Amino acid sequence: MSQSPGPVHRTTTVAPLGAGVPPCEESLAAYFAAAHGAALEAQAVAGAVVVPLEIAGARIDLVFAGTRLLIELMPALRRFDTRSRASADTTVHAWDRHTTGVTLSPPPRGGAAAGGGERSLHVDGARFRAAILAAEGPASVMDLQSGEAVFWVDRAERLRRATPDSPLLTLVHWGLERSSGQTMDASAVRTLLEGGARNAPR
Repeated sequence: MSQSPGPVHRTTTVAPLGAGVPPCEESLAAYFAAAHGAALEAQAVAGAVVVPLEIAGARIDLVFAGTRLLIELMPALRRFDTRSRASADTTVHAWDRHTTGVTLSPPPRGGAAAGGGERSLHVDGARFRAAILAAEGPASVMDLQSGEAVFWVDRAERLRRATPDSPLLTLVHWGLERSSGQTMDASAVRTLLEGGARNAPR
């Protein structure tokens, strides 16, 4: 079996705002477009693997670039697998830089810092939401209008330290709120997902 050459490292960039200035909707839109484009690029490099899930009545499709994050994330989510042919309410494009060579640019500055670092961000816009823990990720960004979302981390191993039980909590929370049209308690979503994580084989 021939082995493909190692990944060529690329980055997709978007100009940051000045420090302390809350990201405007236009800046968040540009950031999401860049992140979504990077996700599709990663899928072109490593191949796309689609895993349909049904969580609390909502259809959420995970589209992995390659298999590294699939191996890391799916043991805790396997019980949500579905054979439903319904269209997805939310589609999450997930990839890591280490195996695809495709990285994510720094987010727009401003908003509430989630991790205290220069590249940390948590902001809820009218259409776009973003939660970035640190420069190495994990990073979650969603377009509430289309239901498209991205999830990125530098290396899959980082998830075990940064978000060991429910790395996709933020995106699932946003997706469930979007599909139900109601505000949901994040702790209830965490309990739902962490139940799967506790029952997953190690």
